[in-house]
Amino acid sequence: MERTIRNLKDQFRFPEKLFDFLLDSNAEATFFKVQKLTGFGDWIAWKICDMLESLGFQDSYLDGKEFLYESSIEGQKQFCKYLGFDPISQYDDLVRFMGKTFNTLARPRCQRKKALPEWETCWCKYASKTYWIGKDTHEVYESIRSANNGIGEQLLDSFQTVWNTFAKGTLPIPRSCH
Repeated sequence: MERTIRNLKDQFRFPEKLFDFLLDSNAEATFFKVQKLTGFGDWIAWKICDMLESLGFQDSYLDGKEFLYESSIEGQKQFCKYLGFDPISQYDDLVRFMGKTFNTLARPRCQRKKALPEWETCWCKYASKTYWIGKDTHEVYESIRSANNGIGEQLLDSFQTVWNTFAKGTLPIPRSCH
């Protein structure tokens, strides 16, 4: 980890330069570019591409099983076994099944149908066997709270404001997502 951070500091004098480096013409190009960085493998490359597309910095996403990393493939196999899909065609069968079952738009931008990035998340959570809805949010909250500093407290106050706004239904959710 120390070596990775040192190399990032040496290669990118400012954090913005790393972000500029990560942006490429499409997710596939970014995927391979990320893995050229010291300490960055297929898992973090996938996550960076997913994040860039979700936030609207790239219009493409990874949509091929060749980009999946080991734990997501393991989750996919376990999910196929649970559903009773044929082992030979299980990947294609599962992708079709999920596309039909969850035929809605992908959040947060709601500009495309759900696809492999969403399925990958489901498969990994399924394989973990320890995931419960809201676990990630709870862990981030606890981590920020335990830091016990002013910035963390401001962040938690902001989260609380957003949560209260959603809970009261005063923050609109785009109709195009439904």
